[in-house]
Amino acid sequence: QQQQHGADADLIVEVRVAQLAQRLHDKGFSLEKSLALLDAAGTGFIDRVSFLKLLQLASFTLATWEVDEIIAQCDTARDGRLDHRELLRRLRGSGQTNAF
Repeated sequence: QQQQHGADADLIVEVRVAQLAQRLHDKGFSLEKSLALLDAAGTGFIDRVSFLKLLQLASFTLATWEVDEIIAQCDTARDGRLDHRELLRRLRGSGQTNAF
């Protein structure tokens, strides 16, 4: 049962990240460049507040649990920050990278 939940959560994250990337693309931004813009220090990570700013920039709404799930799955350092590379890997996993 836990493994099924994990697979469902992975799919939800990939779909929602692809939708976010598409929304950014429609506004003339790429996900990668948007992440870099919000990571002024160039650490390769953004915090929850910055991720919420990204969603606002894209006019994209996620449920709180979806934000939590995306951050949890992309928090490779386990410090509460989202790893750019992991988020972009999720986008590639969705097969939606052709326009981003």
